[in-house]
Amino acid sequence: MKNKLLIFSIICLTSFAFADYIPYKHGVDLNIGGPASGASLEYQYNLVIMGLHTVGVSAAIGVIEDGYSFPIGMQYRFGRIHQLELGGHLTPVFKSDPFRFQAAITGRLGYRINIYRFYMHIALLPSFPKVHTTALLGFGFYFGPKVLDRKVEYYTPSH
Repeated sequence: MKNKLLIFSIICLTSFAFADYIPYKHGVDLNIGGPASGASLEYQYNLVIMGLHTVGVSAAIGVIEDGYSFPIGMQYRFGRIHQLELGGHLTPVFKSDPFRFQAAITGRLGYRINIYRFYMHIALLPSFPKVHTTALLGFGFYFGPKVLDRKVEYYTPSH
């Protein structure tokens, strides 16, 4: 059973390498179960797009049951149409007092699919301290407006 699971995992992860897409610099998405928040509106900016590798930063505003949060993070994505997402967020969480906050560190391990001007992702988002893990599983989607729909050329190193 373990061998079958390992072979299946290897096939899934290597399939990321054979997709093609046109990358974009900017993205705004709505997340249900975002980093240290129940829901968040996130802006993503891709700093480096090189072949199958994308490095980006993000900033968001999130809502929680009795306050709000401002996740600031960095992501690495591998693949083109189908992407493996790895990342982390540093999130100030404001509860009832707007001048006092607690810091949360949130990881991101997920899958993202890019289709023309739409992307969707699902990710595991554990937080430390654990009290800020509002949703362990997050889901987000993006419909790109024309103003953010600027295509970029990505660099492919020659051998």
